[in-house]
Amino acid sequence: MVTVEPSKTSFQTGKTAFVVELKSARINAVDPGKSSIDELPKVARDFFKLTIQHLEISLCERLGLRLVYFKEFKDREQAASAFHAMGLVKVPDGKRFDVDQPPINQQYVLRWESEKKGAVVQCRAETRKTDWDPPVESVRVWNPVHREQNGIAVDIDYYTVAPVEVGQLDMGEWSKHALHVISRDIRYLFKE
Repeated sequence: MVTVEPSKTSFQTGKTAFVVELKSARINAVDPGKSSIDELPKVARDFFKLTIQHLEISLCERLGLRLVYFKEFKDREQAASAFHAMGLVKVPDGKRFDVDQPPINQQYVLRWESEKKGAVVQCRAETRKTDWDPPVESVRVWNPVHREQNGIAVDIDYYTVAPVEVGQLDMGEWSKHALHVISRDIRYLFKE
């Protein structure tokens, strides 16, 4: 158990988080490996079956599967250079906006949407900073954490636009289909 509040409960196992809130239930997978991806449809089926049953839900306004991958680089400049090398964005040479340096932490976002389904794909060079000092009474147990990570994140959100009745829903099958679509189409976007 990670969080328990009247309007939100969250659990975590490894790099997978399960969240039930007032208006949503979701599974977040960060840097999922092959084994956790293969296991996801079964986990999704069980998690959503229990959530729907215990909360007596009859209609899901949105279904979604979001996967986030992160590749770390030595510094911000290397991450920016690797992003630029992907060829997603044409960056003009020379001084721009009175700055002589090349862009950093660039991003590229695409959205597709029909009447029933949608997808947002974000690719970005980013700097992640963690600054945490433990409470004074815990200093002997935990060390402070001050860390900076630079890298490229690929964030894929595949979702439904139209509401789905629970009786029509098999979250395991829906997740399996979503994973298939994401793995098939992300290759074309990144020219693999």
